Amino acid sequence: MDYGTSLRYTGQVRMMAVYSTDDPSGPIPPEGAEGVMDYEYVKCGYGKMLWPDESSFEGYWINNVPCGVGIFRAPAPSHQAYQGFWAKDRQTNLSVFRQNHGSDIEADLEAIERHSDLTSLQ
Repeated sequence: MDYGTSLRYTGQVRMMAVYSTDDPSGPIPPEGAEGVMDYEYVKCGYGKMLWPDESSFEGYWINNVPCGVGIFRAPAPSHQAYQGFWAKDRQTNLSVFRQNHGSDIEADLEAIERHSDLTSLQ
């Protein structure tokens, strides 16, 4: 899938029906029912997204958002990488953050937040 001039996704997708309903919060019509206006493709499964600034995310997607194991790579010159678990397009506390000089920070983000709260109170 090509999004504009430089945003690009390669990977698994699934086709979802877009229904024509007067009430978008109402029930979805059953499969094969009248009212299907169009179909759209959503990222679902393993894939890679490349942004115009050359940053990328490679990993698992559910309903167009990163979810599961994946790695985000920042663009040059930093080349930092976050490798770990994602949930609903957010990083979780099960991760490895790799800096451009090669050192890794394996962290439980909750422990870092607790520590920063303690130091800010002193």
